[in-house]
Amino acid sequence: MNDFYRDCFPLSSVQEMVYLEQLIDPSSPHLVIGASMDIEGDFDFEVAKSALVVLSKKWPCLRSHLVSEGDCVKQVVRELSFAPLVFEDFSGEYNAVNQSRSFVRRWFERPIDMLGDCLWRVIFVKVSQARFTFSFCFHHIIADGLSVSLFIKEFVLVYNRIIAGVGGGEYRDDSYFNYVYELSRYYESRQYERDRDFWLSEFTAIPDSLLLPKDTVSDDGRLSNINRSFIQRAEYDSLRRSLADNGLSPSAFFVAVVAVYFLQVLNRDQLIVGVPVHNRLKAKYKDSIGMFSSVVPLKVSVNSEQSFRSLVESLTRKLRQVYRHQRFPVSDINRALRLAAVGRKQLYDVLVSFEDLDTEFPLSGACYKAERLDEYYSKTPLAISVLDSTKMADVEVIVNNNLSYIDSYDAPRLADRLELLIKAFNHDLDRVIGRAQIVDNSEREQLLYGFNDTTVSYPQDRCIHELFEAQAERRPDAIALVF
Repeated sequence: MNDFYRDCFPLSSVQEMVYLEQLIDPSSPHLVIGASMDIEGDFDFEVAKSALVVLSKKWPCLRSHLVSEGDCVKQVVRELSFAPLVFEDFSGEYNAVNQSRSFVRRWFERPIDMLGDCLWRVIFVKVSQARFTFSFCFHHIIADGLSVSLFIKEFVLVYNRIIAGVGGGEYRDDSYFNYVYELSRYYESRQYERDRDFWLSEFTAIPDSLLLPKDTVSDDGRLSNINRSFIQRAEYDSLRRSLADNGLSPSAFFVAVVAVYFLQVLNRDQLIVGVPVHNRLKAKYKDSIGMFSSVVPLKVSVNSEQSFRSLVESLTRKLRQVYRHQRFPVSDINRALRLAAVGRKQLYDVLVSFEDLDTEFPLSGACYKAERLDEYYSKTPLAISVLDSTKMADVEVIVNNNLSYIDSYDAPRLADRLELLIKAFNHDLDRVIGRAQIVDNSEREQLLYGFNDTTVSYPQDRCIHELFEAQAERRPDAIALVF
């Protein structure tokens, strides 16, 4: 290996899955993740650039790129490598806020070349003299969702240190590649075999696919659609206290809400939900950037006669059980179950994630609001994310639906009904599932009365055969009956 490279590592199994998924559709940006920080105040572009240099030195995955050697792909870490920095100035433009937002969106939706020189990129946008946007994105092969939050936290910390004149710090965190090494040993261990046996026993019977494709896409080529709603902070804090007092998991609560929705709408009493996990099982990995995360498939059984509390209790226990086997890759579960032989790519059609990640930290001389850059090219049929990222603000619920499975007409209804169920069960955990309402008063009025309002006026002094004869006279060439 050339001295230009310092380290060389194999891809983890999760990275291999990401790599193969991108190969199938190399021009798609669906594996790009990132965030945008809208900053107001005194922001120093040169200091921000220096902070990025410090972060690049700290985390080797930010200096890594992929090298293809025949059928083998490895990740190579350069001693010095920095993301390309782009600076755009909209401060003199008409409607600078909207123009800059559209520009950042287009920038984010460009795919990242997996075999290119850099697997992440950064852009600074000047909106006005006191307003800026700092946006960054990673290819999913080097970073997961938690990495986005960690990057914001560390960027703000280093920026503040440089402004204060104490330097950004010079240190290197190799823990991610230690994790990759440990993971390679795990694949050869007895624990890997035990985890495999566990997952095979979990899915001796596999429910049918929950959602089937409709082969439709949006007019602008997007694969997916995003609907946002919010849980009021006071209501959410009340929910968290109630769950904690009863020893219940927030993730189990939101998975249960989704299960009730599909029971009522599709009459499905069994389904499989994908639950993302951070997979940072050791303390030394908690603050590391890298592609740690995976998904555990969770089989859910629900019936209309049980209480919602009992469903959340059973899912809380089940989650604790499956978390002990989370290192086993979902791609290996799919292969072991031979899903491809029955025409299925994945065990689950629905992802449900609960993210309690703080992205609000004090920035020297300015204030900011961080926002995840959700991509509109998701290939998962339905992904539901509950984001508690700002402790004083409302909690965001994002419903990202693939338009081939759920069209843009049905998606807002789905989001509204989930919101109704969240509120209903927050107020009454012991409610019987079959008695939960998934339509609000206006929709119920429309269903019961609006669609059934078929009363029309007609001549009361004539027999029905006379009405037929009159219609035949008016339209003698019209088709009367097809059978």
